[in-house]
Amino acid sequence: MIKRFFLVAVCSTLTYSGVVAQQASAPRQLKSDLFGWTITPPPGFNTMDAADYQKMKAKGAGAIEGTYNAKVEDHTHAIFVMRKDQMHYFEANWQPAELGGGTMAESDKAVGDILYGTFEKQMPGAKLDTSYTSEVVSGLPFRLFKMNISFPNKINLTMNLYSKVFGNKDLSVVMMYVDKTIGETMLAAFRASTFSKKVQAQPQPKRKP
Repeated sequence: MIKRFFLVAVCSTLTYSGVVAQQASAPRQLKSDLFGWTITPPPGFNTMDAADYQKMKAKGAGAIEGTYNAKVEDHTHAIFVMRKDQMHYFEANWQPAELGGGTMAESDKAVGDILYGTFEKQMPGAKLDTSYTSEVVSGLPFRLFKMNISFPNKINLTMNLYSKVFGNKDLSVVMMYVDKTIGETMLAAFRASTFSKKVQAQPQPKRKP
């Protein structure tokens, strides 16, 4: 059973088919009191319809379960889910952090392996390249998993997953894009976002980096 998997929606963006449902314009500014986080959405992005999002998650779970013959437990809570179009996607969510056993690097690698294996099976012929790094945002260190997917038709898709544990909650910020210019607007929005000093000062989990 796959428990620590918070990117069901990411996998499903590649398996989801059909017309994107009517979406509402994203607010000019988003705030999450849970994380003391404020972010201004990039221009041209719309909030995804809740029902459409749930269907997309279900398809993503099906893709993973079909790859690994294991049940996916989804404990994520969406903060925002936005799209500009079918291949430009921006999401933030959190789930209860699993702090027992292993290092954060090992945990990230396990998630990356699940993503890699799922994409590899769902998209035969595509070339996958992954990396694990880190980046400081609003004075806080985030882990960064990046995957580049090159399709035989010359289309290149990039996925960035930023994650950080705050106390007993694991925050994830996901970006998926084909157009690098649009991707830069998502990256710029996240990098310019702020976390309150109160959140920055809270005790961090005692776990190996």
